Amino acid sequence: MPSRRALLRSAALAPAALAAPALLAAPADATAKSHAPAAGVVYIVRHAEKAADPDKAGDPPLRPEGEARAQALARALGGVGLVGVWCSAFTRTRATAAPTAQHAGLTVGEHDPHDAAGLRALVHAAKGPCLVVGHSNTVGKLVAALGGPTLPDLAEGEYDALDVVFWSNEPQVLHQRLRYGAPSA
Repeated sequence: MPSRRALLRSAALAPAALAAPALLAAPADATAKSHAPAAGVVYIVRHAEKAADPDKAGDPPLRPEGEARAQALARALGGVGLVGVWCSAFTRTRATAAPTAQHAGLTVGEHDPHDAAGLRALVHAAKGPCLVVGHSNTVGKLVAALGGPTLPDLAEGEYDALDVVFWSNEPQVLHQRLRYGAPSA
């Protein structure tokens, strides 16, 4: 089995992503799982802090703290050479993804957050670093669909998790949970 360091070196721009100053490494251990797609890296986040939804419309915008977090994400991933950015069809996910996509000169694509296999096909076809913005109850499923570990849903107030899934041509996947922006509850 290759070492964690070897997997990181084999993933496109992975060391640069981990060294980004806006990222705060979490004390969690990286986990590896058998898988064999082409080399790549995917950054997966939950949408940033959402505003109250008093009308129960189901599609609230971001709060000012969420807008600041979306900017922090753009700074954190600014130098990784993204080739694709996807989010669900909600205002809060699109607003979280937009600054990062704009910085990378990309258009935000839409994906069904419950179609993990479809997302996997998108990011594997992209052949480069990608960002996916999901929800508290979809981030863990997306990580697992890309070959990472099965993770529990994010807590209601948890907005600062940044899951990174690296894979290489070797049959291994490396997952690391990092933190970005201001700490959340």
